[in-house]
Order: sequence, then C-alpha cells, then structure tokens
Amino acid sequence: MADNKKPLVSIIITSYTMKRFKDICDLLDSIKEQSYPNLEVIFVAERSRELYEVVKAYAKKRGVPNFKAIFNDGEGGLSASRNLGIKHAEGGIIGFLDDDAVPSRTWTEELVKSFSAYNDVIGVTGPALPLWEDKSLSWFPKELYWIIGCSDWKGLSGICYVECAWGVNMAFRREAFSIAHFADLYTKGAYKEGKVGPVGDDIHFSFKVKRLSNKYILYNPHVKVWHKVPSYKLSSKYVRRYAFWQGYSDAMFKNILGAASERLKSECGLLRSIIGEAIPSTIRQLTKDHENALKRFRVLIEALIFFSLGYVSYLIPKLVVITKNLA
Repeated sequence: MADNKKPLVSIIITSYTMKRFKDICDLLDSIKEQSYPNLEVIFVAERSRELYEVVKAYAKKRGVPNFKAIFNDGEGGLSASRNLGIKHAEGGIIGFLDDDAVPSRTWTEELVKSFSAYNDVIGVTGPALPLWEDKSLSWFPKELYWIIGCSDWKGLSGICYVECAWGVNMAFRREAFSIAHFADLYTKGAYKEGKVGPVGDDIHFSFKVKRLSNKYILYNPHVKVWHKVPSYKLSSKYVRRYAFWQGYSDAMFKNILGAASERLKSECGLLRSIIGEAIPSTIRQLTKDHENALKRFRVLIEALIFFSLGYVSYLIPKLVVITKNLA
C-alpha cells in the first residue's frame, strides 16, 4: 500500500519485443520486493500488442503496486517511449530501468535518500553490474563494460558528482522534464540487436538538464542494478557496431551540446586506460590464460578502431556510408 508521507517514485520501463518477456517478469518481481513503499510502475510497450497484453496480465497476477500499462502506437524508439511514460507519471521522482535489468531491493529507497540529502542534485545514477548469461563470459574487459550496458568500468566507489546518468539505472526530479525531454535522434533507429544507429539519449538528456537547471548528477554506489548480458553482446559484430555508433554519438554530443570538455576528459581517460593498462595487461596474460587473453585483446582492439571510425565518420559524413557497413 502506498505511503503518502513518502514521496511517490514513478518507475518507467519500456520494451518492444516478446523476447524480453521473461526479463520483464524478473524485473517486475524485483520491483514488487522493493523496500520503499510509495511506488508506481509504468510499462510502455511498442510494436508488440502481445507484449503489452501479457505484461499487463502478469503484473495483475503478481500484484505489482500501482501498475500502468501503455501501448505506444505513435512515434517509435526508446526516447519516444520514455517521453510517453513521463506524461503518465505522477511521481515527484521519475526513475528508469532497462527491461533486462534487476535492481537491488533498496534501489528506490536509496534514490529517495539521495534526492533528500542533496538539494543541488537534479538526477541520480548508480552502478550497473553485469549479470552474465553464463559465467564463462566474464572474461570481457571492464574497460569495455559500456558496450554491454554496464558502468562498473568507471571504478567509482563512493558518492560523487558525475558527468551523466546511465539509462539502465537513473532517476530525475520531476522538474527536469519541464525543461528538457529525451531526444529521438539517438534512439529512433536503434531497434535491432547491434545498435543500428546513434546511441546516447541518456547522456544528451543529462548534459542538457544539468545546464538548464544549474544542478548536478549524483552517483550513489548503493543505487545498484544488475544488467543481464547475453552472449551475443560479446560477439565481434556487436562490439564493432556499438563502438562505432558510440564514437559517432560522442562527436554528435560535442557538436549539438557543446559538451566538449566533460566528454573529452571521459574519452581521454578511457583511452589511457585501454592503451596504457588493459592492452599491456592482456598481453602479459597470454602465457597464463591464452584463450581468454586473446578474446580480450580482440575486443579491445576492435572497440578502439571502430569507436575512432565512428567519431571521424560524424566529422566527415561521407565516411559513414563506407565504415558503418564494416561494423
């Protein structure tokens, strides 16, 4: 039962395929077990009426609190579905979870504590840790966790301000959505596995809302989720495509938002980590763990090359036609 003495938190989940039904059920079960009582859950389905109906039925069967199901029959894409969910949200805090994420039991409680303790904060994010489909996949280098939708590669351990929130695990004060919205230029075409198109509506939104509100994004290590990682995300095809479009999108951020300094600092730090630490460490491991070291070396090199190609392709548009077909 809702506790009206505590701020209402709206949790928005979006999805578009029956392939994620089991994941969504796991997510709804974890939300039902949250330690914080005053919640509403908004599920936005697009493209699949079947998904809309079965998720609605499952939420009713499981008694998910204050559940709303919405079908997006308008403009498609993650950003459009998030914006539609926001229109139906009633909470003073609006949070977002990916449809294949599993939050910690205290996820909502820690969000509320963060917003209550820091008046200068407009958004809160936290770690997204890999939940491997198979433990044999854990060879994947932390420096590339951003490719599989995880954030532990940043190595943050305590509460601090960060440049942006991560879409798999983020929340904002309601006021943020009166001054900005999620931009569909990043996610409108990225429907298929492999990220076919620019990515980063969460980063774009974070930069824009920070600038317009003159407030900050807070990282709280206790606002924790686990993000499921299937084996296809470790394939060369997926790594190349995601790295390419992330590089392309980062160049776009700087052009559209003028967010050069923060993103450049982040990119340089990542490059130093990969070139100065990850690659030498992987080479040293060749004699001890030959098979996994070769896998790590392969994805590190592919990510570097295709991120760079994507970045340059935005600056020289004719290259997109040539290089995106390689990704």
